[in-house]
Amino acid sequence: MLAPSVFLAHAPADHTFASDLAQFLERGCDVRCELDEAQLRPGEDLVEKIEQGLGSDVLVVILSPDLSPGPVPRSRWEPVLVDERRTLNATVLVIVLGDGWFPAQVRRALPTFDARKERLNSFRWIKRRLWGRHRSNLLAAAGWSLEVEPLYTRLADQPGLLTVSASEARLFAEEAEGEFELVVWAHCENRSLAQVAGQIGSQLGVPLDGPVAQDLVQLCRIVHERRLLLVLDAPDEKCEQAFAAGGRSSYLITTEPVGPDRQPDSVSLVRELLDSRRIAEAYEMLERLLEVGMESEFCAREMIRILEDWGRFDYARLLRDQFQPMHERQMAFPFT
Repeated sequence: MLAPSVFLAHAPADHTFASDLAQFLERGCDVRCELDEAQLRPGEDLVEKIEQGLGSDVLVVILSPDLSPGPVPRSRWEPVLVDERRTLNATVLVIVLGDGWFPAQVRRALPTFDARKERLNSFRWIKRRLWGRHRSNLLAAAGWSLEVEPLYTRLADQPGLLTVSASEARLFAEEAEGEFELVVWAHCENRSLAQVAGQIGSQLGVPLDGPVAQDLVQLCRIVHERRLLLVLDAPDEKCEQAFAAGGRSSYLITTEPVGPDRQPDSVSLVRELLDSRRIAEAYEMLERLLEVGMESEFCAREMIRILEDWGRFDYARLLRDQFQPMHERQMAFPFT
C-alpha cells in the first residue's frame, strides 16, 4: 500500500528547511514527501503551487516572502484556496517562516504554526497533525514540556532507547502521544515474557495463538516495522532484551514500576485470556492452576487442546494419559 503523500509547497530560498522537514516526517511518520516538484518554479505563483498540491493527501504551505512576495487578486485565489479546497476536503497546513502574503480569511481557517522561533517544534507539530488525521481523540497540541525535551530528542524525533524515572515516562507518554503511531505501555514487574507479550499484543490488536517464542518473533517484527513508543514498565533484563531491540520504534524503560500488581490466577481469568487469544499466557496460568490442583479437569483439557494446536502431540498424550484415570473414576462414580 502506497504511503500518504505530503506536498511541501516552498520557495527555492526555503529548500533546506523543506528538505529537513521531509526527512523528519519520513523518519517519524508513514508518509512520502513530495519535495522537488513542490518547489516554486520560475514563472509560477503561490496559487499555482497550491492547486498542484491539493492533489496530494496533505498539503503543507511553507509561507515566506520568497514564496508569496505580493498580493494576488481575489478572482485568482478564491476558486483554488476556497472552492477547490472545500470540494476536495483537502488537508492544508501552514508553517510560517516569514511575512509572506496569504488571504487572511483563508489563513484563519487553516491550522498554522509560526516557525520563526521554533523550527524543531514546527516539525513536531506537523508530525502530530499527520498522525492525528484519522484519530479523533488526538489533539495536535503545540506544547512541549522543557523537562522532557531530551526524551523528545532521543525518542520522538528519531528511533531510540532511553531509561528514565516513572514520572518522566508517564509525562512523556501522555504528552508525546501524537508523535507516534501508537503508545504501548507494558507492565513488566513480576510478569513473565508471555504476560508482557499478551499486553503488547492486546494493545496492538494482534492475536497471539502460538508458544511464547513464536509470539515474540511476531511482536518484534511488528514493533520494528511500525513507529511506536513501547514503554516497558520496570522490566527485568530478560524482558528488556526480548522487546527493546531496534527498528523504527522507540523504547522507553522505567526504573520503577508504574503499573498495578499482577492479577491472581483464576479460571475466570484464563477464560478471558483464551477469549482474547493470549494463548501462551493462558497456558502458563493453566500450568500453575493445575499444579495446585485447582479445576484440574478443566486445566488439563484446555492444556491438551492448546498443545495439540501447537503440534506438541507427545506432551499432549502424556497429559491425557496422566488425567484419563481421573476422568474414568468420575464417570464411574454414580454406578458404584
